Amino acid sequence: MSEWADPGSEQWKNHPWSRVFKERTTFASSFCVGGKVLDACCGSGWSTEKISEVAESVIGIDVSSKAIQLATEKYSAENITYMVMNALAMNFENDIFDTVVSLEAIEHFDKAQVEQYLKEISKVLKKGGILVGSTPRAKTVLHKVWYIRQNKYHKVIYNKKTLTRLLVRYFSEVNVIEKHNDNYLLFHCKKL
Repeated sequence: MSEWADPGSEQWKNHPWSRVFKERTTFASSFCVGGKVLDACCGSGWSTEKISEVAESVIGIDVSSKAIQLATEKYSAENITYMVMNALAMNFENDIFDTVVSLEAIEHFDKAQVEQYLKEISKVLKKGGILVGSTPRAKTVLHKVWYIRQNKYHKVIYNKKTLTRLLVRYFSEVNVIEKHNDNYLLFHCKKL
């Protein structure tokens, strides 16, 4: 199952989270300039299109064929390719992407799946390549429980410490940034 938003749609035009989506995408784009990029779990493709404005090329993948159909119809560009693909079993050669973008995706995998997800990302990233992403932030244990109950698609909600501990097992130069006002984390790290 997947969950995705379309910040370019009319219903999101004045939505308070629209600004947050734009901030996250701007952050991710700064790591994609001139590179070959994979947008893993790309959803509607809105962020994929924004990233394509600075990247050499972008491949957007999502497990949802509906999301990929929307992305293809609404957010296409010459340097974008969309594919229906499970991020837990990516069908790419090893070491081919400069950057993997993972916006609002990591929380959708349970503890066993997230290990596979990070292994797959590490496999397709070039040496020294960058993983960049975002995820909701849990302030307390009660907040984690509440967040998961509010969204059936979210399996694990991280705080800075737990996300850092997870990422350092697969990547170096891990940097997790807390966005206190908006309750989310931004992160970027390098392939070992």
